[in-house]
Amino acid sequence: MISRKGFISIKLIALMMSGSLTLSAFGCSKKEAKNKSKISEQTSITEAADTTDVKTPTVTEPEVSSETTEETTQAATSTSESIPLLTESPRTKSSFTEYIPYVLPPITKEMMTPNQIDIFYRFCEAVLANEESFECDNYSDLETVFYLVVRTCCPYAYQVATIQESWEVSGNVVKIQYRGDLEWRKSKYDGFKNAVEDLLQNVLKEEYSDFENALVLFEYFTDNYVYDFEHNGQDPENIGAFIPLIRKTGVCQNFAAAYTFVLLQTGCDVDNMEGALSETEATGHEWNIIRLDGQCYMIDTTWGLGRNDLKYFLMTKEDRQEDGQYFIGDMDVGLLLKNYGDDRYLCNDTKYSELHQALEYTWNPEDNTISLRQFDVNGELKEYTTFKYE
Repeated sequence: MISRKGFISIKLIALMMSGSLTLSAFGCSKKEAKNKSKISEQTSITEAADTTDVKTPTVTEPEVSSETTEETTQAATSTSESIPLLTESPRTKSSFTEYIPYVLPPITKEMMTPNQIDIFYRFCEAVLANEESFECDNYSDLETVFYLVVRTCCPYAYQVATIQESWEVSGNVVKIQYRGDLEWRKSKYDGFKNAVEDLLQNVLKEEYSDFENALVLFEYFTDNYVYDFEHNGQDPENIGAFIPLIRKTGVCQNFAAAYTFVLLQTGCDVDNMEGALSETEATGHEWNIIRLDGQCYMIDTTWGLGRNDLKYFLMTKEDRQEDGQYFIGDMDVGLLLKNYGDDRYLCNDTKYSELHQALEYTWNPEDNTISLRQFDVNGELKEYTTFKYE
């Protein structure tokens, strides 16, 4: 069950202030200098950006008029034109490479009430159809869903729409407020869809196992994305999965959300985690949790940026605690911030611990092996050892 509005309001305030708390530069920046990129040279992705520095080749983002600036929201106007939904409901997947505009992590879904799940789907579908409003019989549940789930699970909707204040709700109808005009929103939709489909078609593969897709996406993120020290998540509009997939930059909360959203497109069981950096340090951090063959592991693309190893891939809780002062405190799992003490989500399996000690690696999906290289006791590089996975 989800806590009621009094508790949620505290969570929402904390979330929306995450630019100054959860997403601090100290809390989320990588610790080591960049190393040489890994094997992602085998893949090629068309960059889709909405900044003036890096232009997308397929989408030109129009100027937003003074009446519809990003700082101003407006109620949707009636229009016969809408962003097309998939031919089949996005609630069920029809093909590996088909973009799904909204997804729900199994872990988070386990924590949601049936009404919250229904509200999530109905809100996302209303935004995708450019509806002016939608029916909602519980504003507290909507508030929870919008601020804690939509930001990761329907990045487009979180980027272009918001909900009215509770005191403005009339009956069971909630108005949707939009940023920008229809043309501007359509450019946002197309740019994000293209970026996700590039990954699905050129990096991830349907024949890969969940382990392999998690690995290849980890490689792509850590090889191609950079930490955003300048903005550091201060702009609330930058919270969520949208920014890194478009601009290839962000902070820990962006990377965790984007990693979750893309892997969920493949059917992988992945979600977000959050925790304090230490027992005394209030600054927080966000990364991922994944379930493989019934066991949970942690993945941190933020700490992995620019590295040439797998230290932060498929970690246990013990691995995190051994990493200096980081992540000693309590951890929350899932987008709804459930405490980590639940036995279903404990990351204690050491099956992949051998991967974390290597200084560099190469991966061969043809024979399910990863070649690892380490220093010996004399500080000399040893010959490659082979890790075999199923």
